[in-house]
Amino acid sequence: MVRIEPAAVVFDLDGVLVDSEAIWEAAEEATVTRLGGDYTPELRAALHGRGARDGGWIVAELLRREDGDAIGSEVLDHALAALEREARPVDGAVELVEQLRGRIPIGVASNSSRELVETALRGAGLGTFDVIVAAEDVPVAKPAPDAYIEACRRLGVAPGQAAAIEDSPAGAAAAKAAGMLVVGLDATGLVHLDAADLVVQSLRELEFSNPQG
Repeated sequence: MVRIEPAAVVFDLDGVLVDSEAIWEAAEEATVTRLGGDYTPELRAALHGRGARDGGWIVAELLRREDGDAIGSEVLDHALAALEREARPVDGAVELVEQLRGRIPIGVASNSSRELVETALRGAGLGTFDVIVAAEDVPVAKPAPDAYIEACRRLGVAPGQAAAIEDSPAGAAAAKAAGMLVVGLDATGLVHLDAADLVVQSLRELEFSNPQG
């Protein structure tokens, strides 16, 4: 068990709270294939944690297109439809959120749209959070630190006093750049979370206590 004492905890969404990796991969693959591209392992890795907005432009650049926003919207539409039916919590997420709720301020910082974040949280049965920072709330997506800085601002906590839980290199880099303690979640042992201060394989390994008692 890993015990830490942050003044607040901010979660990434996909892969940390909601087991949505397969949903996103299917949405990305369907879009890339329709456009005549190959959904390679390298492209999948490049899109991990980037959200539909930035992901659309990554695909557009690869395919030498200029409609990145439209590509991102198509991926998002696929993902939203699937999340309505298939959203499931990551193992240990419901229990960890319930452990923290009411004791330590909790938030979500995601590269996804607010509509998608709320759909995913509702579908996975994760309830409400003190703050949600979504793609439309900040000018620059992860790996920029904006989402985490804004989440901490809304929670009323300095980033240096808060912890972030991330499963992607882009997200971990964002939280680190914000000045937070970064907990990396790597269930497979295959993701390089170099920016993380510590890495666990399961949320069940984490125990939080409020430094103010």
